[in-house]
Amino acid sequence: MPIYSYEIPDGTPGDPWERLSTEAGAALGRTGIDAGAGPARELLPDTPPEPRKLAERVGSAALNWARAELTAGGAESPLSVWKSYEDHGALHQRAPDSLEHLLQLSPNLSSKVERLYAAWSDIRATGEITPHGELLSDTLKTVLIPWRTIQKHLHDLPLWADKLQKIKDNWANPATEQAYTIDIITAEVVAGNTLFYRAGSPVVKTWDYVAKMRRSDGLWGIGLMQTGTAGLQSIIDSGVLTPDTICSLGSRPGAKPLYIGDHRVSCMGILEWLSLSLQEDVENQLCWLPANRLYGTETSFVPQVFTFKGIGTQISLMDAGEPQVAQPRLAIV
Repeated sequence: MPIYSYEIPDGTPGDPWERLSTEAGAALGRTGIDAGAGPARELLPDTPPEPRKLAERVGSAALNWARAELTAGGAESPLSVWKSYEDHGALHQRAPDSLEHLLQLSPNLSSKVERLYAAWSDIRATGEITPHGELLSDTLKTVLIPWRTIQKHLHDLPLWADKLQKIKDNWANPATEQAYTIDIITAEVVAGNTLFYRAGSPVVKTWDYVAKMRRSDGLWGIGLMQTGTAGLQSIIDSGVLTPDTICSLGSRPGAKPLYIGDHRVSCMGILEWLSLSLQEDVENQLCWLPANRLYGTETSFVPQVFTFKGIGTQISLMDAGEPQVAQPRLAIV
């Protein structure tokens, strides 16, 4: 059994605006920068930007696609789900009530909406299917990621996830008490900042990854995430079974991690998984998360996830060099 040693970071992940004075916070509020609860927050405008201005930033096709994705499902739409979490006091940020409001809270997402729409369109054109024969594009759902709240809870991720999971379960069946079970090793490596993200270049530790996504996305992130059967039939056909070798597949020579065409689809890590499972009902299945690595003395490990209705979600670690029956759950962020 490999032995790990690491230094626990001082303190807990915080918000850069928490120690600002009221006057400084109010000044930031007038510039449109979120400053948490208090006077600055009250100064943030509640009305979305004019449609003409929004259309200048996002093409009409991408705009219509994203709006339909975020509102599909009525009371169970992505926007409604996260608003319910806010109403229960489980978020440290304002939940958007429309696409326009989302792009007001996180203006940097305009270009990402365009990129995700292009990725979805390109993947649909490839005809890639899951191991159960579904079109991959039909299983990709638009998921909101509350980066600000996640950053505040990296030190107690299991407790926060458990709280939201119970809120979510009560909508469907008040009698159930499903919850997240994150094994002690996984919880410790997230809190201790020794779990790495390989969702971009360079490879970074989890806390640094979240800070990076806060800078690039803003308060909220958005991604395309696989909700149906995990993985791809083409991965099974290739005969490649280990996480390390699967993440070497791609249309580009030597591409790491996995690509479909020009689109990196191996961005599903533990934080994306939490956002996905808290927003959507994901198929009951054992799968693993390709964006993460824990590096040991002799091998590396990836998180594996098992979800089953009536039991809940269990997250643990598995050897990235060992052949696996489970498939990777895919995401683009």
